[in-house]
Amino acid sequence: MKPYYERDGITIYHGDCREIIPHIGTVDAVVTDPPYGIESSAAFVRQGGKSIGNGDAGWNTAVDRWAEIASCALRGGGYLAFFFDMRGEPTFPTGVRSWSRYFWVKPSPPPCPRNAFMSAVEVCAIGVKDGGARGWWGGGATPNFWTGLSPNSLRKGVGHPAQKPTGPMLALIGALSPPDGIVLDPFMGSGTTLVAARDLGRKAIGIEIEERYCEVAVKRLSQGVFPFGG
Repeated sequence: MKPYYERDGITIYHGDCREIIPHIGTVDAVVTDPPYGIESSAAFVRQGGKSIGNGDAGWNTAVDRWAEIASCALRGGGYLAFFFDMRGEPTFPTGVRSWSRYFWVKPSPPPCPRNAFMSAVEVCAIGVKDGGARGWWGGGATPNFWTGLSPNSLRKGVGHPAQKPTGPMLALIGALSPPDGIVLDPFMGSGTTLVAARDLGRKAIGIEIEERYCEVAVKRLSQGVFPFGG
């Protein structure tokens, strides 16, 4: 299995995370932003480059649970952190217990056309894998939120439709992985998790099924520190 990119402790694989994760060895933390609507235990499929539903369509032939596979690579006591669709509750894989939440607070959320609360936050569920001691590298008691706009809202995106800012990823990786640790992102997108990990001196493995985003991530990593992510 040849990496798409490998430099300074950062490795990128182009392909399906379900096929690649069993070959990467052990990691200290999994920090990721799965495609929206895909819960940790949900089946997911792709068609035409888009993530669709839960795999009920007749053409689906490869239904699996990404978090179950990712947790197999996670060391005992390591963290599994993933943003999830707030219309439901996150489901942790066997052997991973729910531990905490982290919030991205948006000061200027998208307008809501109905008389209802606007969604002004995105939530990251955090679990701990059984079988080892839980560590903490957040510098003591740390607020569980980051406030700021998305790169796309600031017109500083790099072409990914669901781009995350690096701020939340820096906070999560800094608190949930040791200084010499390895972080895995099974849904790398344009590489925000990898950029944050590199800037914190961590090693990281990113997996992305769409090659165009692998190219974007490589370009970002070659440009040095980039303040916005995806």
